[in-house]
Amino acid sequence: MLNRELSFHKTRPARDPSDSRPAWSENDPAFAVVENDDEVAIRTELPGLSGREVSVRCENGVLHVSGGKIGMNEKKIGHFRSRENWAEIFSRSLELGNRRGWSHARASLKDGVLTVRLRKSATAGDPRIEIPVH
Repeated sequence: MLNRELSFHKTRPARDPSDSRPAWSENDPAFAVVENDDEVAIRTELPGLSGREVSVRCENGVLHVSGGKIGMNEKKIGHFRSRENWAEIFSRSLELGNRRGWSHARASLKDGVLTVRLRKSATAGDPRIEIPVH
């Protein structure tokens, strides 16, 4: 039964061009991580989302990125009208491995790319940081 469920999730119908759901709804967004001596930078593509629709926090060395979009598709066929309400929500977590803490954290969402920058700290900081997205 597990194989059937997995194959069902792998094979999705072709997207309707009039579908207004975000493209990332097909798969969870992937992270690209770059680390140097001073900071960790994480990037992910979130086309169609604004900063208000994305939540970023770092808690006990784990970065949590979540968000989503809610919408409605409406089609009129002859005398009938079809409405479909939808919600596309994602949540991803990334173990950062740095338990020391972060002295500065910022996040920006520009042209569908979320960039999170966490500056490393030599001392232990707050174990939980809410990072506003600009």
